[in-house]
Amino acid sequence: MRSDFHTIRRYILRLYDLGRRMQDDRALLYADFFTGQSLLLSRGSDSARLYLTRALDRAQRIEDSIALSRICNALGIYTSGVGMDYRGGITYFLRAMAYSSGKSSIRQYLAAQCNLANVYYMRNDPAGLKYAEEVYSRSREQGFDYLAFGGAVICAYMHYLLGDQDRALEYLLVTLPDTDKYGYHTEIYSLYANILHAQGHDARAERYYRMALDYVSDDVVTAGIFAYLSYGTYLNDRGRHTEAIASLRRGLALSVENSNTVHRYQIYRELSEAESAIGNYRRALEYYRIFHEEADSIFNVEREHSINELRIRYEAEQQENALRRKELDLVRQQRKQQLTLLALLFTGLAAGGIYLLYWRKNRMYRQIVLQQHAFLQREKQLAAAEPETGRQTDRGGELFRRIEQLMSQGIYRRNDLTIERLAELLNTNRTYLSQAINRGAGKAFSGYLNGYRIDEAVRRLSDVEDDIPLKALALSLGYNHLQTFYSAFQSQIGMPPSKYRKKLLELHDEHQL
Repeated sequence: MRSDFHTIRRYILRLYDLGRRMQDDRALLYADFFTGQSLLLSRGSDSARLYLTRALDRAQRIEDSIALSRICNALGIYTSGVGMDYRGGITYFLRAMAYSSGKSSIRQYLAAQCNLANVYYMRNDPAGLKYAEEVYSRSREQGFDYLAFGGAVICAYMHYLLGDQDRALEYLLVTLPDTDKYGYHTEIYSLYANILHAQGHDARAERYYRMALDYVSDDVVTAGIFAYLSYGTYLNDRGRHTEAIASLRRGLALSVENSNTVHRYQIYRELSEAESAIGNYRRALEYYRIFHEEADSIFNVEREHSINELRIRYEAEQQENALRRKELDLVRQQRKQQLTLLALLFTGLAAGGIYLLYWRKNRMYRQIVLQQHAFLQREKQLAAAEPETGRQTDRGGELFRRIEQLMSQGIYRRNDLTIERLAELLNTNRTYLSQAINRGAGKAFSGYLNGYRIDEAVRRLSDVEDDIPLKALALSLGYNHLQTFYSAFQSQIGMPPSKYRKKLLELHDEHQL
């Protein structure tokens, strides 16, 4: 989900090693699956299909329905996104949904349905709106924030295609607060810019187009192609055809280099229009010829009939599922009295289970505090032995050294510190700054900033003499909201700050610290 493919490869190698040494087919199955999935999401390469197909064979042999659903989902992404075979992609997504039709795997079911809606997005076909809206509404009901986020993005795009910019904007504004959390900056900023352009707000639109391009990287190929296409289309609309050609050619190069055909035919169409506008009619004609060839290969009549047939089958299956759900509801009502008696029997067992979970969590919290305390003691010893030694900074170069220097001076405590503000202070731009932090710290700016803030929070909370209220502590560290501080602390340390302080005081009173 975080597109951290460099880190996941280490775990894949360990999975392969364990699977071979222990002759564990399930370990090898998931090693193949994650290899194929990471290759697909980072590069969209042909090698992805090899690993995913091998994983599919293993999953069928051991009859792992959850794995089968996830693999079919990934193969659907490959088939529709890389091979531009929408019929095959829809078939895989329907298979994925069939494998995950049980109540316990509703998340996987909605993930496959979200990708089904995404096929319509790739075809610029607003008929996928109903699938996207169902993903959005059901994911919100189930608390699946990531899937609700994806459903909202596709809903926004579908309404944009339908020309309902106000409704598109409603959905997109739902996603903007979580963009840093889920990372889809390029897609969302490009779509937001397209909507602003359609509404006539060109100055703001251009700013978001440029922001989208700042996030283009090797890990977001399809989104990068869409960003270059969107900006090129905007420039064509504005009569800036030479600039449009430059943007569109960059998108075309990215598409060809990564064998990614999504949006490629649209790039050829816009290139033809731009070249024609500046008088290069021969080149414009050649681009138009290629556009028609690629468009025809995607939207031929036979495939349209196949897709419509699959859509009818899917809707019929949905109706059958609805009828089955009604029948199950009747059965549940008849068994309600029996279940009530069983519930009383299990109440005692549940109470015991809750106590066991509480005991285990308490023990985990205790271990976390002891480990943090030991780490702080070791840090103090190292600081006393080598007072001039700071964080390692040579990996990020001179710019990262300057960033670390500012952080060591406490700039992370500013509540208005953003990557743009930090770039201004260092007289650089956000792209170079982001790259320096990624190279030097191995994480994005938000994670890097939170690292400093939470490290100081641990030091403060580990001091039994420091009784600062948590809200005041959060504000002093640069957090504008206490909940944001709680979430960051929980994510990095593994427990809430209030529990950390409470457990530390208990251990101190027991003379364990």
